[in-house]
Amino acid sequence: CFYPENHTHGDRTAAASWNETKGVWQCFVCGGKGGAKDAAKHLGLNADTTGGTSEERESSQGCTLKQLAEAKGLDIKVLKKLGTSRLKDVMEGTFRYFYHRDGCVFPGSPLEMIRSGDFHNVPLLAGSNRDEAKPVMYIKPWQVFMSEPSYQARVAEKVGEDADRVIGLYPPGGFGRPAEALFAMASDVALGCPTYEGMRAVAEKQKKVFYYRFDYDEAQMGSIIGAAHLLEVPFIFGNFDRKPLRSMYAGIKGKKLENRKELSRIIQGYWANFARTGNPNGEGLPPWPAFSGSDPKVQVLDTSVRTETPDNIGRCAFWAKYFQDNPRY
Repeated sequence: CFYPENHTHGDRTAAASWNETKGVWQCFVCGGKGGAKDAAKHLGLNADTTGGTSEERESSQGCTLKQLAEAKGLDIKVLKKLGTSRLKDVMEGTFRYFYHRDGCVFPGSPLEMIRSGDFHNVPLLAGSNRDEAKPVMYIKPWQVFMSEPSYQARVAEKVGEDADRVIGLYPPGGFGRPAEALFAMASDVALGCPTYEGMRAVAEKQKKVFYYRFDYDEAQMGSIIGAAHLLEVPFIFGNFDRKPLRSMYAGIKGKKLENRKELSRIIQGYWANFARTGNPNGEGLPPWPAFSGSDPKVQVLDTSVRTETPDNIGRCAFWAKYFQDNPRY
């Protein structure tokens, strides 16, 4: 089975995947007009498609809802409920590094495949950083200083009739200020909750599942960006003096330096033990209990390493249901 390929011609972009049974490229158009068959002609692909459109929403995207549902592995009934702008988000994707359902390597979503038992069932150690998306949010500075009414309007713009529920899960007062609530929401949606749901699914099939959350925020600018994406990597390899993150850890002295060294020792011990045995626990390390759906535990990696009940259970349950009804890829 060939890996999916992307082909571009003018304003048309076709995601094409090889159908081994039929021996043809299946072409799904992500832009332009005229349908998948027209784009395939220009792109030189032998496409097994049915061109044409039946609704204005479909023609604006250059393919039929049926083709979109097949390409994305989604329920066509769900797609029919979406407006034009929301459909465009699903078609183009809000994040470019999601998996591609090609019917072969990925016959379903990774979560669906895990739940069905169609995955390599081995011990798993995984987690996310507390403030994964926080630095990215600073790209739009107005978000940092937003008022509570602006926050409420922003949430309503994104989730519509579910706005009150989301604001209840991310109350500005509960996070200190509206911007922090927005940052927490973005971190949950981007990596926190997908990771948590993945851990739950694997734990149904595998006993050796270990879940962590990286909370260390004593790096340079830590008071601003928190425990952001990637900042855990030097702790694993002990390469705080290497690019691209050395500036984040340069100049740290005294107690903060001691904290950093000790956390790195613990993390390296966990990772090495897990690589050898499938279990991160070992002599001289804080105990790390396995994760289970009935008794979920997260190992908090911070200046004080500790075990907690995850604080995102309710939030992740909401997002799991929300994205089931409002698919994003």
